[in-house]
Order: sequence, then C-alpha cells, then structure tokens
Amino acid sequence: MKLENILEKVLPKKKNNEPNKLHLQMQFINFLAYFNAYISCGSNVYQALKETTNNLQEEVQHYVLELVAAIDTDKSIKPYLDFARKFDNETITQIVTMIYQLSLNGLGLEQIEQMLPLLERLKNITISEYIKKEGDNLNVYLMTPLLGVTIVSIFFSIGVLTSIMVGI
Repeated sequence: MKLENILEKVLPKKKNNEPNKLHLQMQFINFLAYFNAYISCGSNVYQALKETTNNLQEEVQHYVLELVAAIDTDKSIKPYLDFARKFDNETITQIVTMIYQLSLNGLGLEQIEQMLPLLERLKNITISEYIKKEGDNLNVYLMTPLLGVTIVSIFFSIGVLTSIMVGI
C-alpha cells in the first residue's frame, strides 16, 4: 500500500476539503523524499522540482507546480518562501530555504546531508503530533462507554430504590 493511500485513511481531510496540517506535513515529507532522490541522481533543483510533481498527491502537487511557475518569473527566494508558508511549519521553511540555497550554489553532498537532520526532526514532530491527536480522539471514545455505564447504573439504582420503597 502506498504512503499516499495510508495518509488518506489515517489523516482525513477537513470537512471544507482543505487538508489538515498533519496531512500536509506528511505530504511534504513524501515530496522531499522524491526531491532528494532526483537530486541524488544528478538533477538540478529546478528539474527535481518539476519531476517530483509526477509522484505527489494533489495538494502538494499543486503547490509545487505553483512554485515552479513562480520560479520561471522570479529567481529570488520569494517563491520558495510562499511555498513554505502553505505548510505553516518552521522546519519546512528551513528546509525550503536550504533548497533555495541549493539552487543558487549548485548541488553538493554537504548541503543535502544538512537537510537530513531537519527532515528527521520534521518527521518526529509530525509523528508526535499525530500520536497526540489520535490519543485525544481515543479519549472521546473511552468516555462514551463510561457515560453509558454511569447512566445505566443511575437507572438501576433508581429502580432498586423504587422497589425497596414500594416494599416498605
């Protein structure tokens, strides 16, 4: 099963059809894996960005296509920062800034290796947020049976008290 399919089941979209923050972060991690693969095979940053769009989910694919189109008209860091803002995450902004620096300075193994700790940090934060979110969701499910048992106990107690009072 592909990571994208798992993400769709585990991290559903918001009701207004906008992906939630965790979903976007996981899609960015997926994007970065493809991007790094293309870079490692010798593509430059621009080529790697264009090539990754063939492998991405719709939301991030659209964002990357917007980035590529913006780079065509503006070679500054602005298109990269606009792209990073869509994910609303400081670590992603740092990674995207490094990608911009790669586009300026050419590719070097050192620059790619500098991204790996940031990527690992992003993965850990995203997984921690996901676990916390799922834990909160489970707490809701735990409260429902407790509430049901409490209500049944109250009615049972009332029934027992009523039958005792009738017997007196």
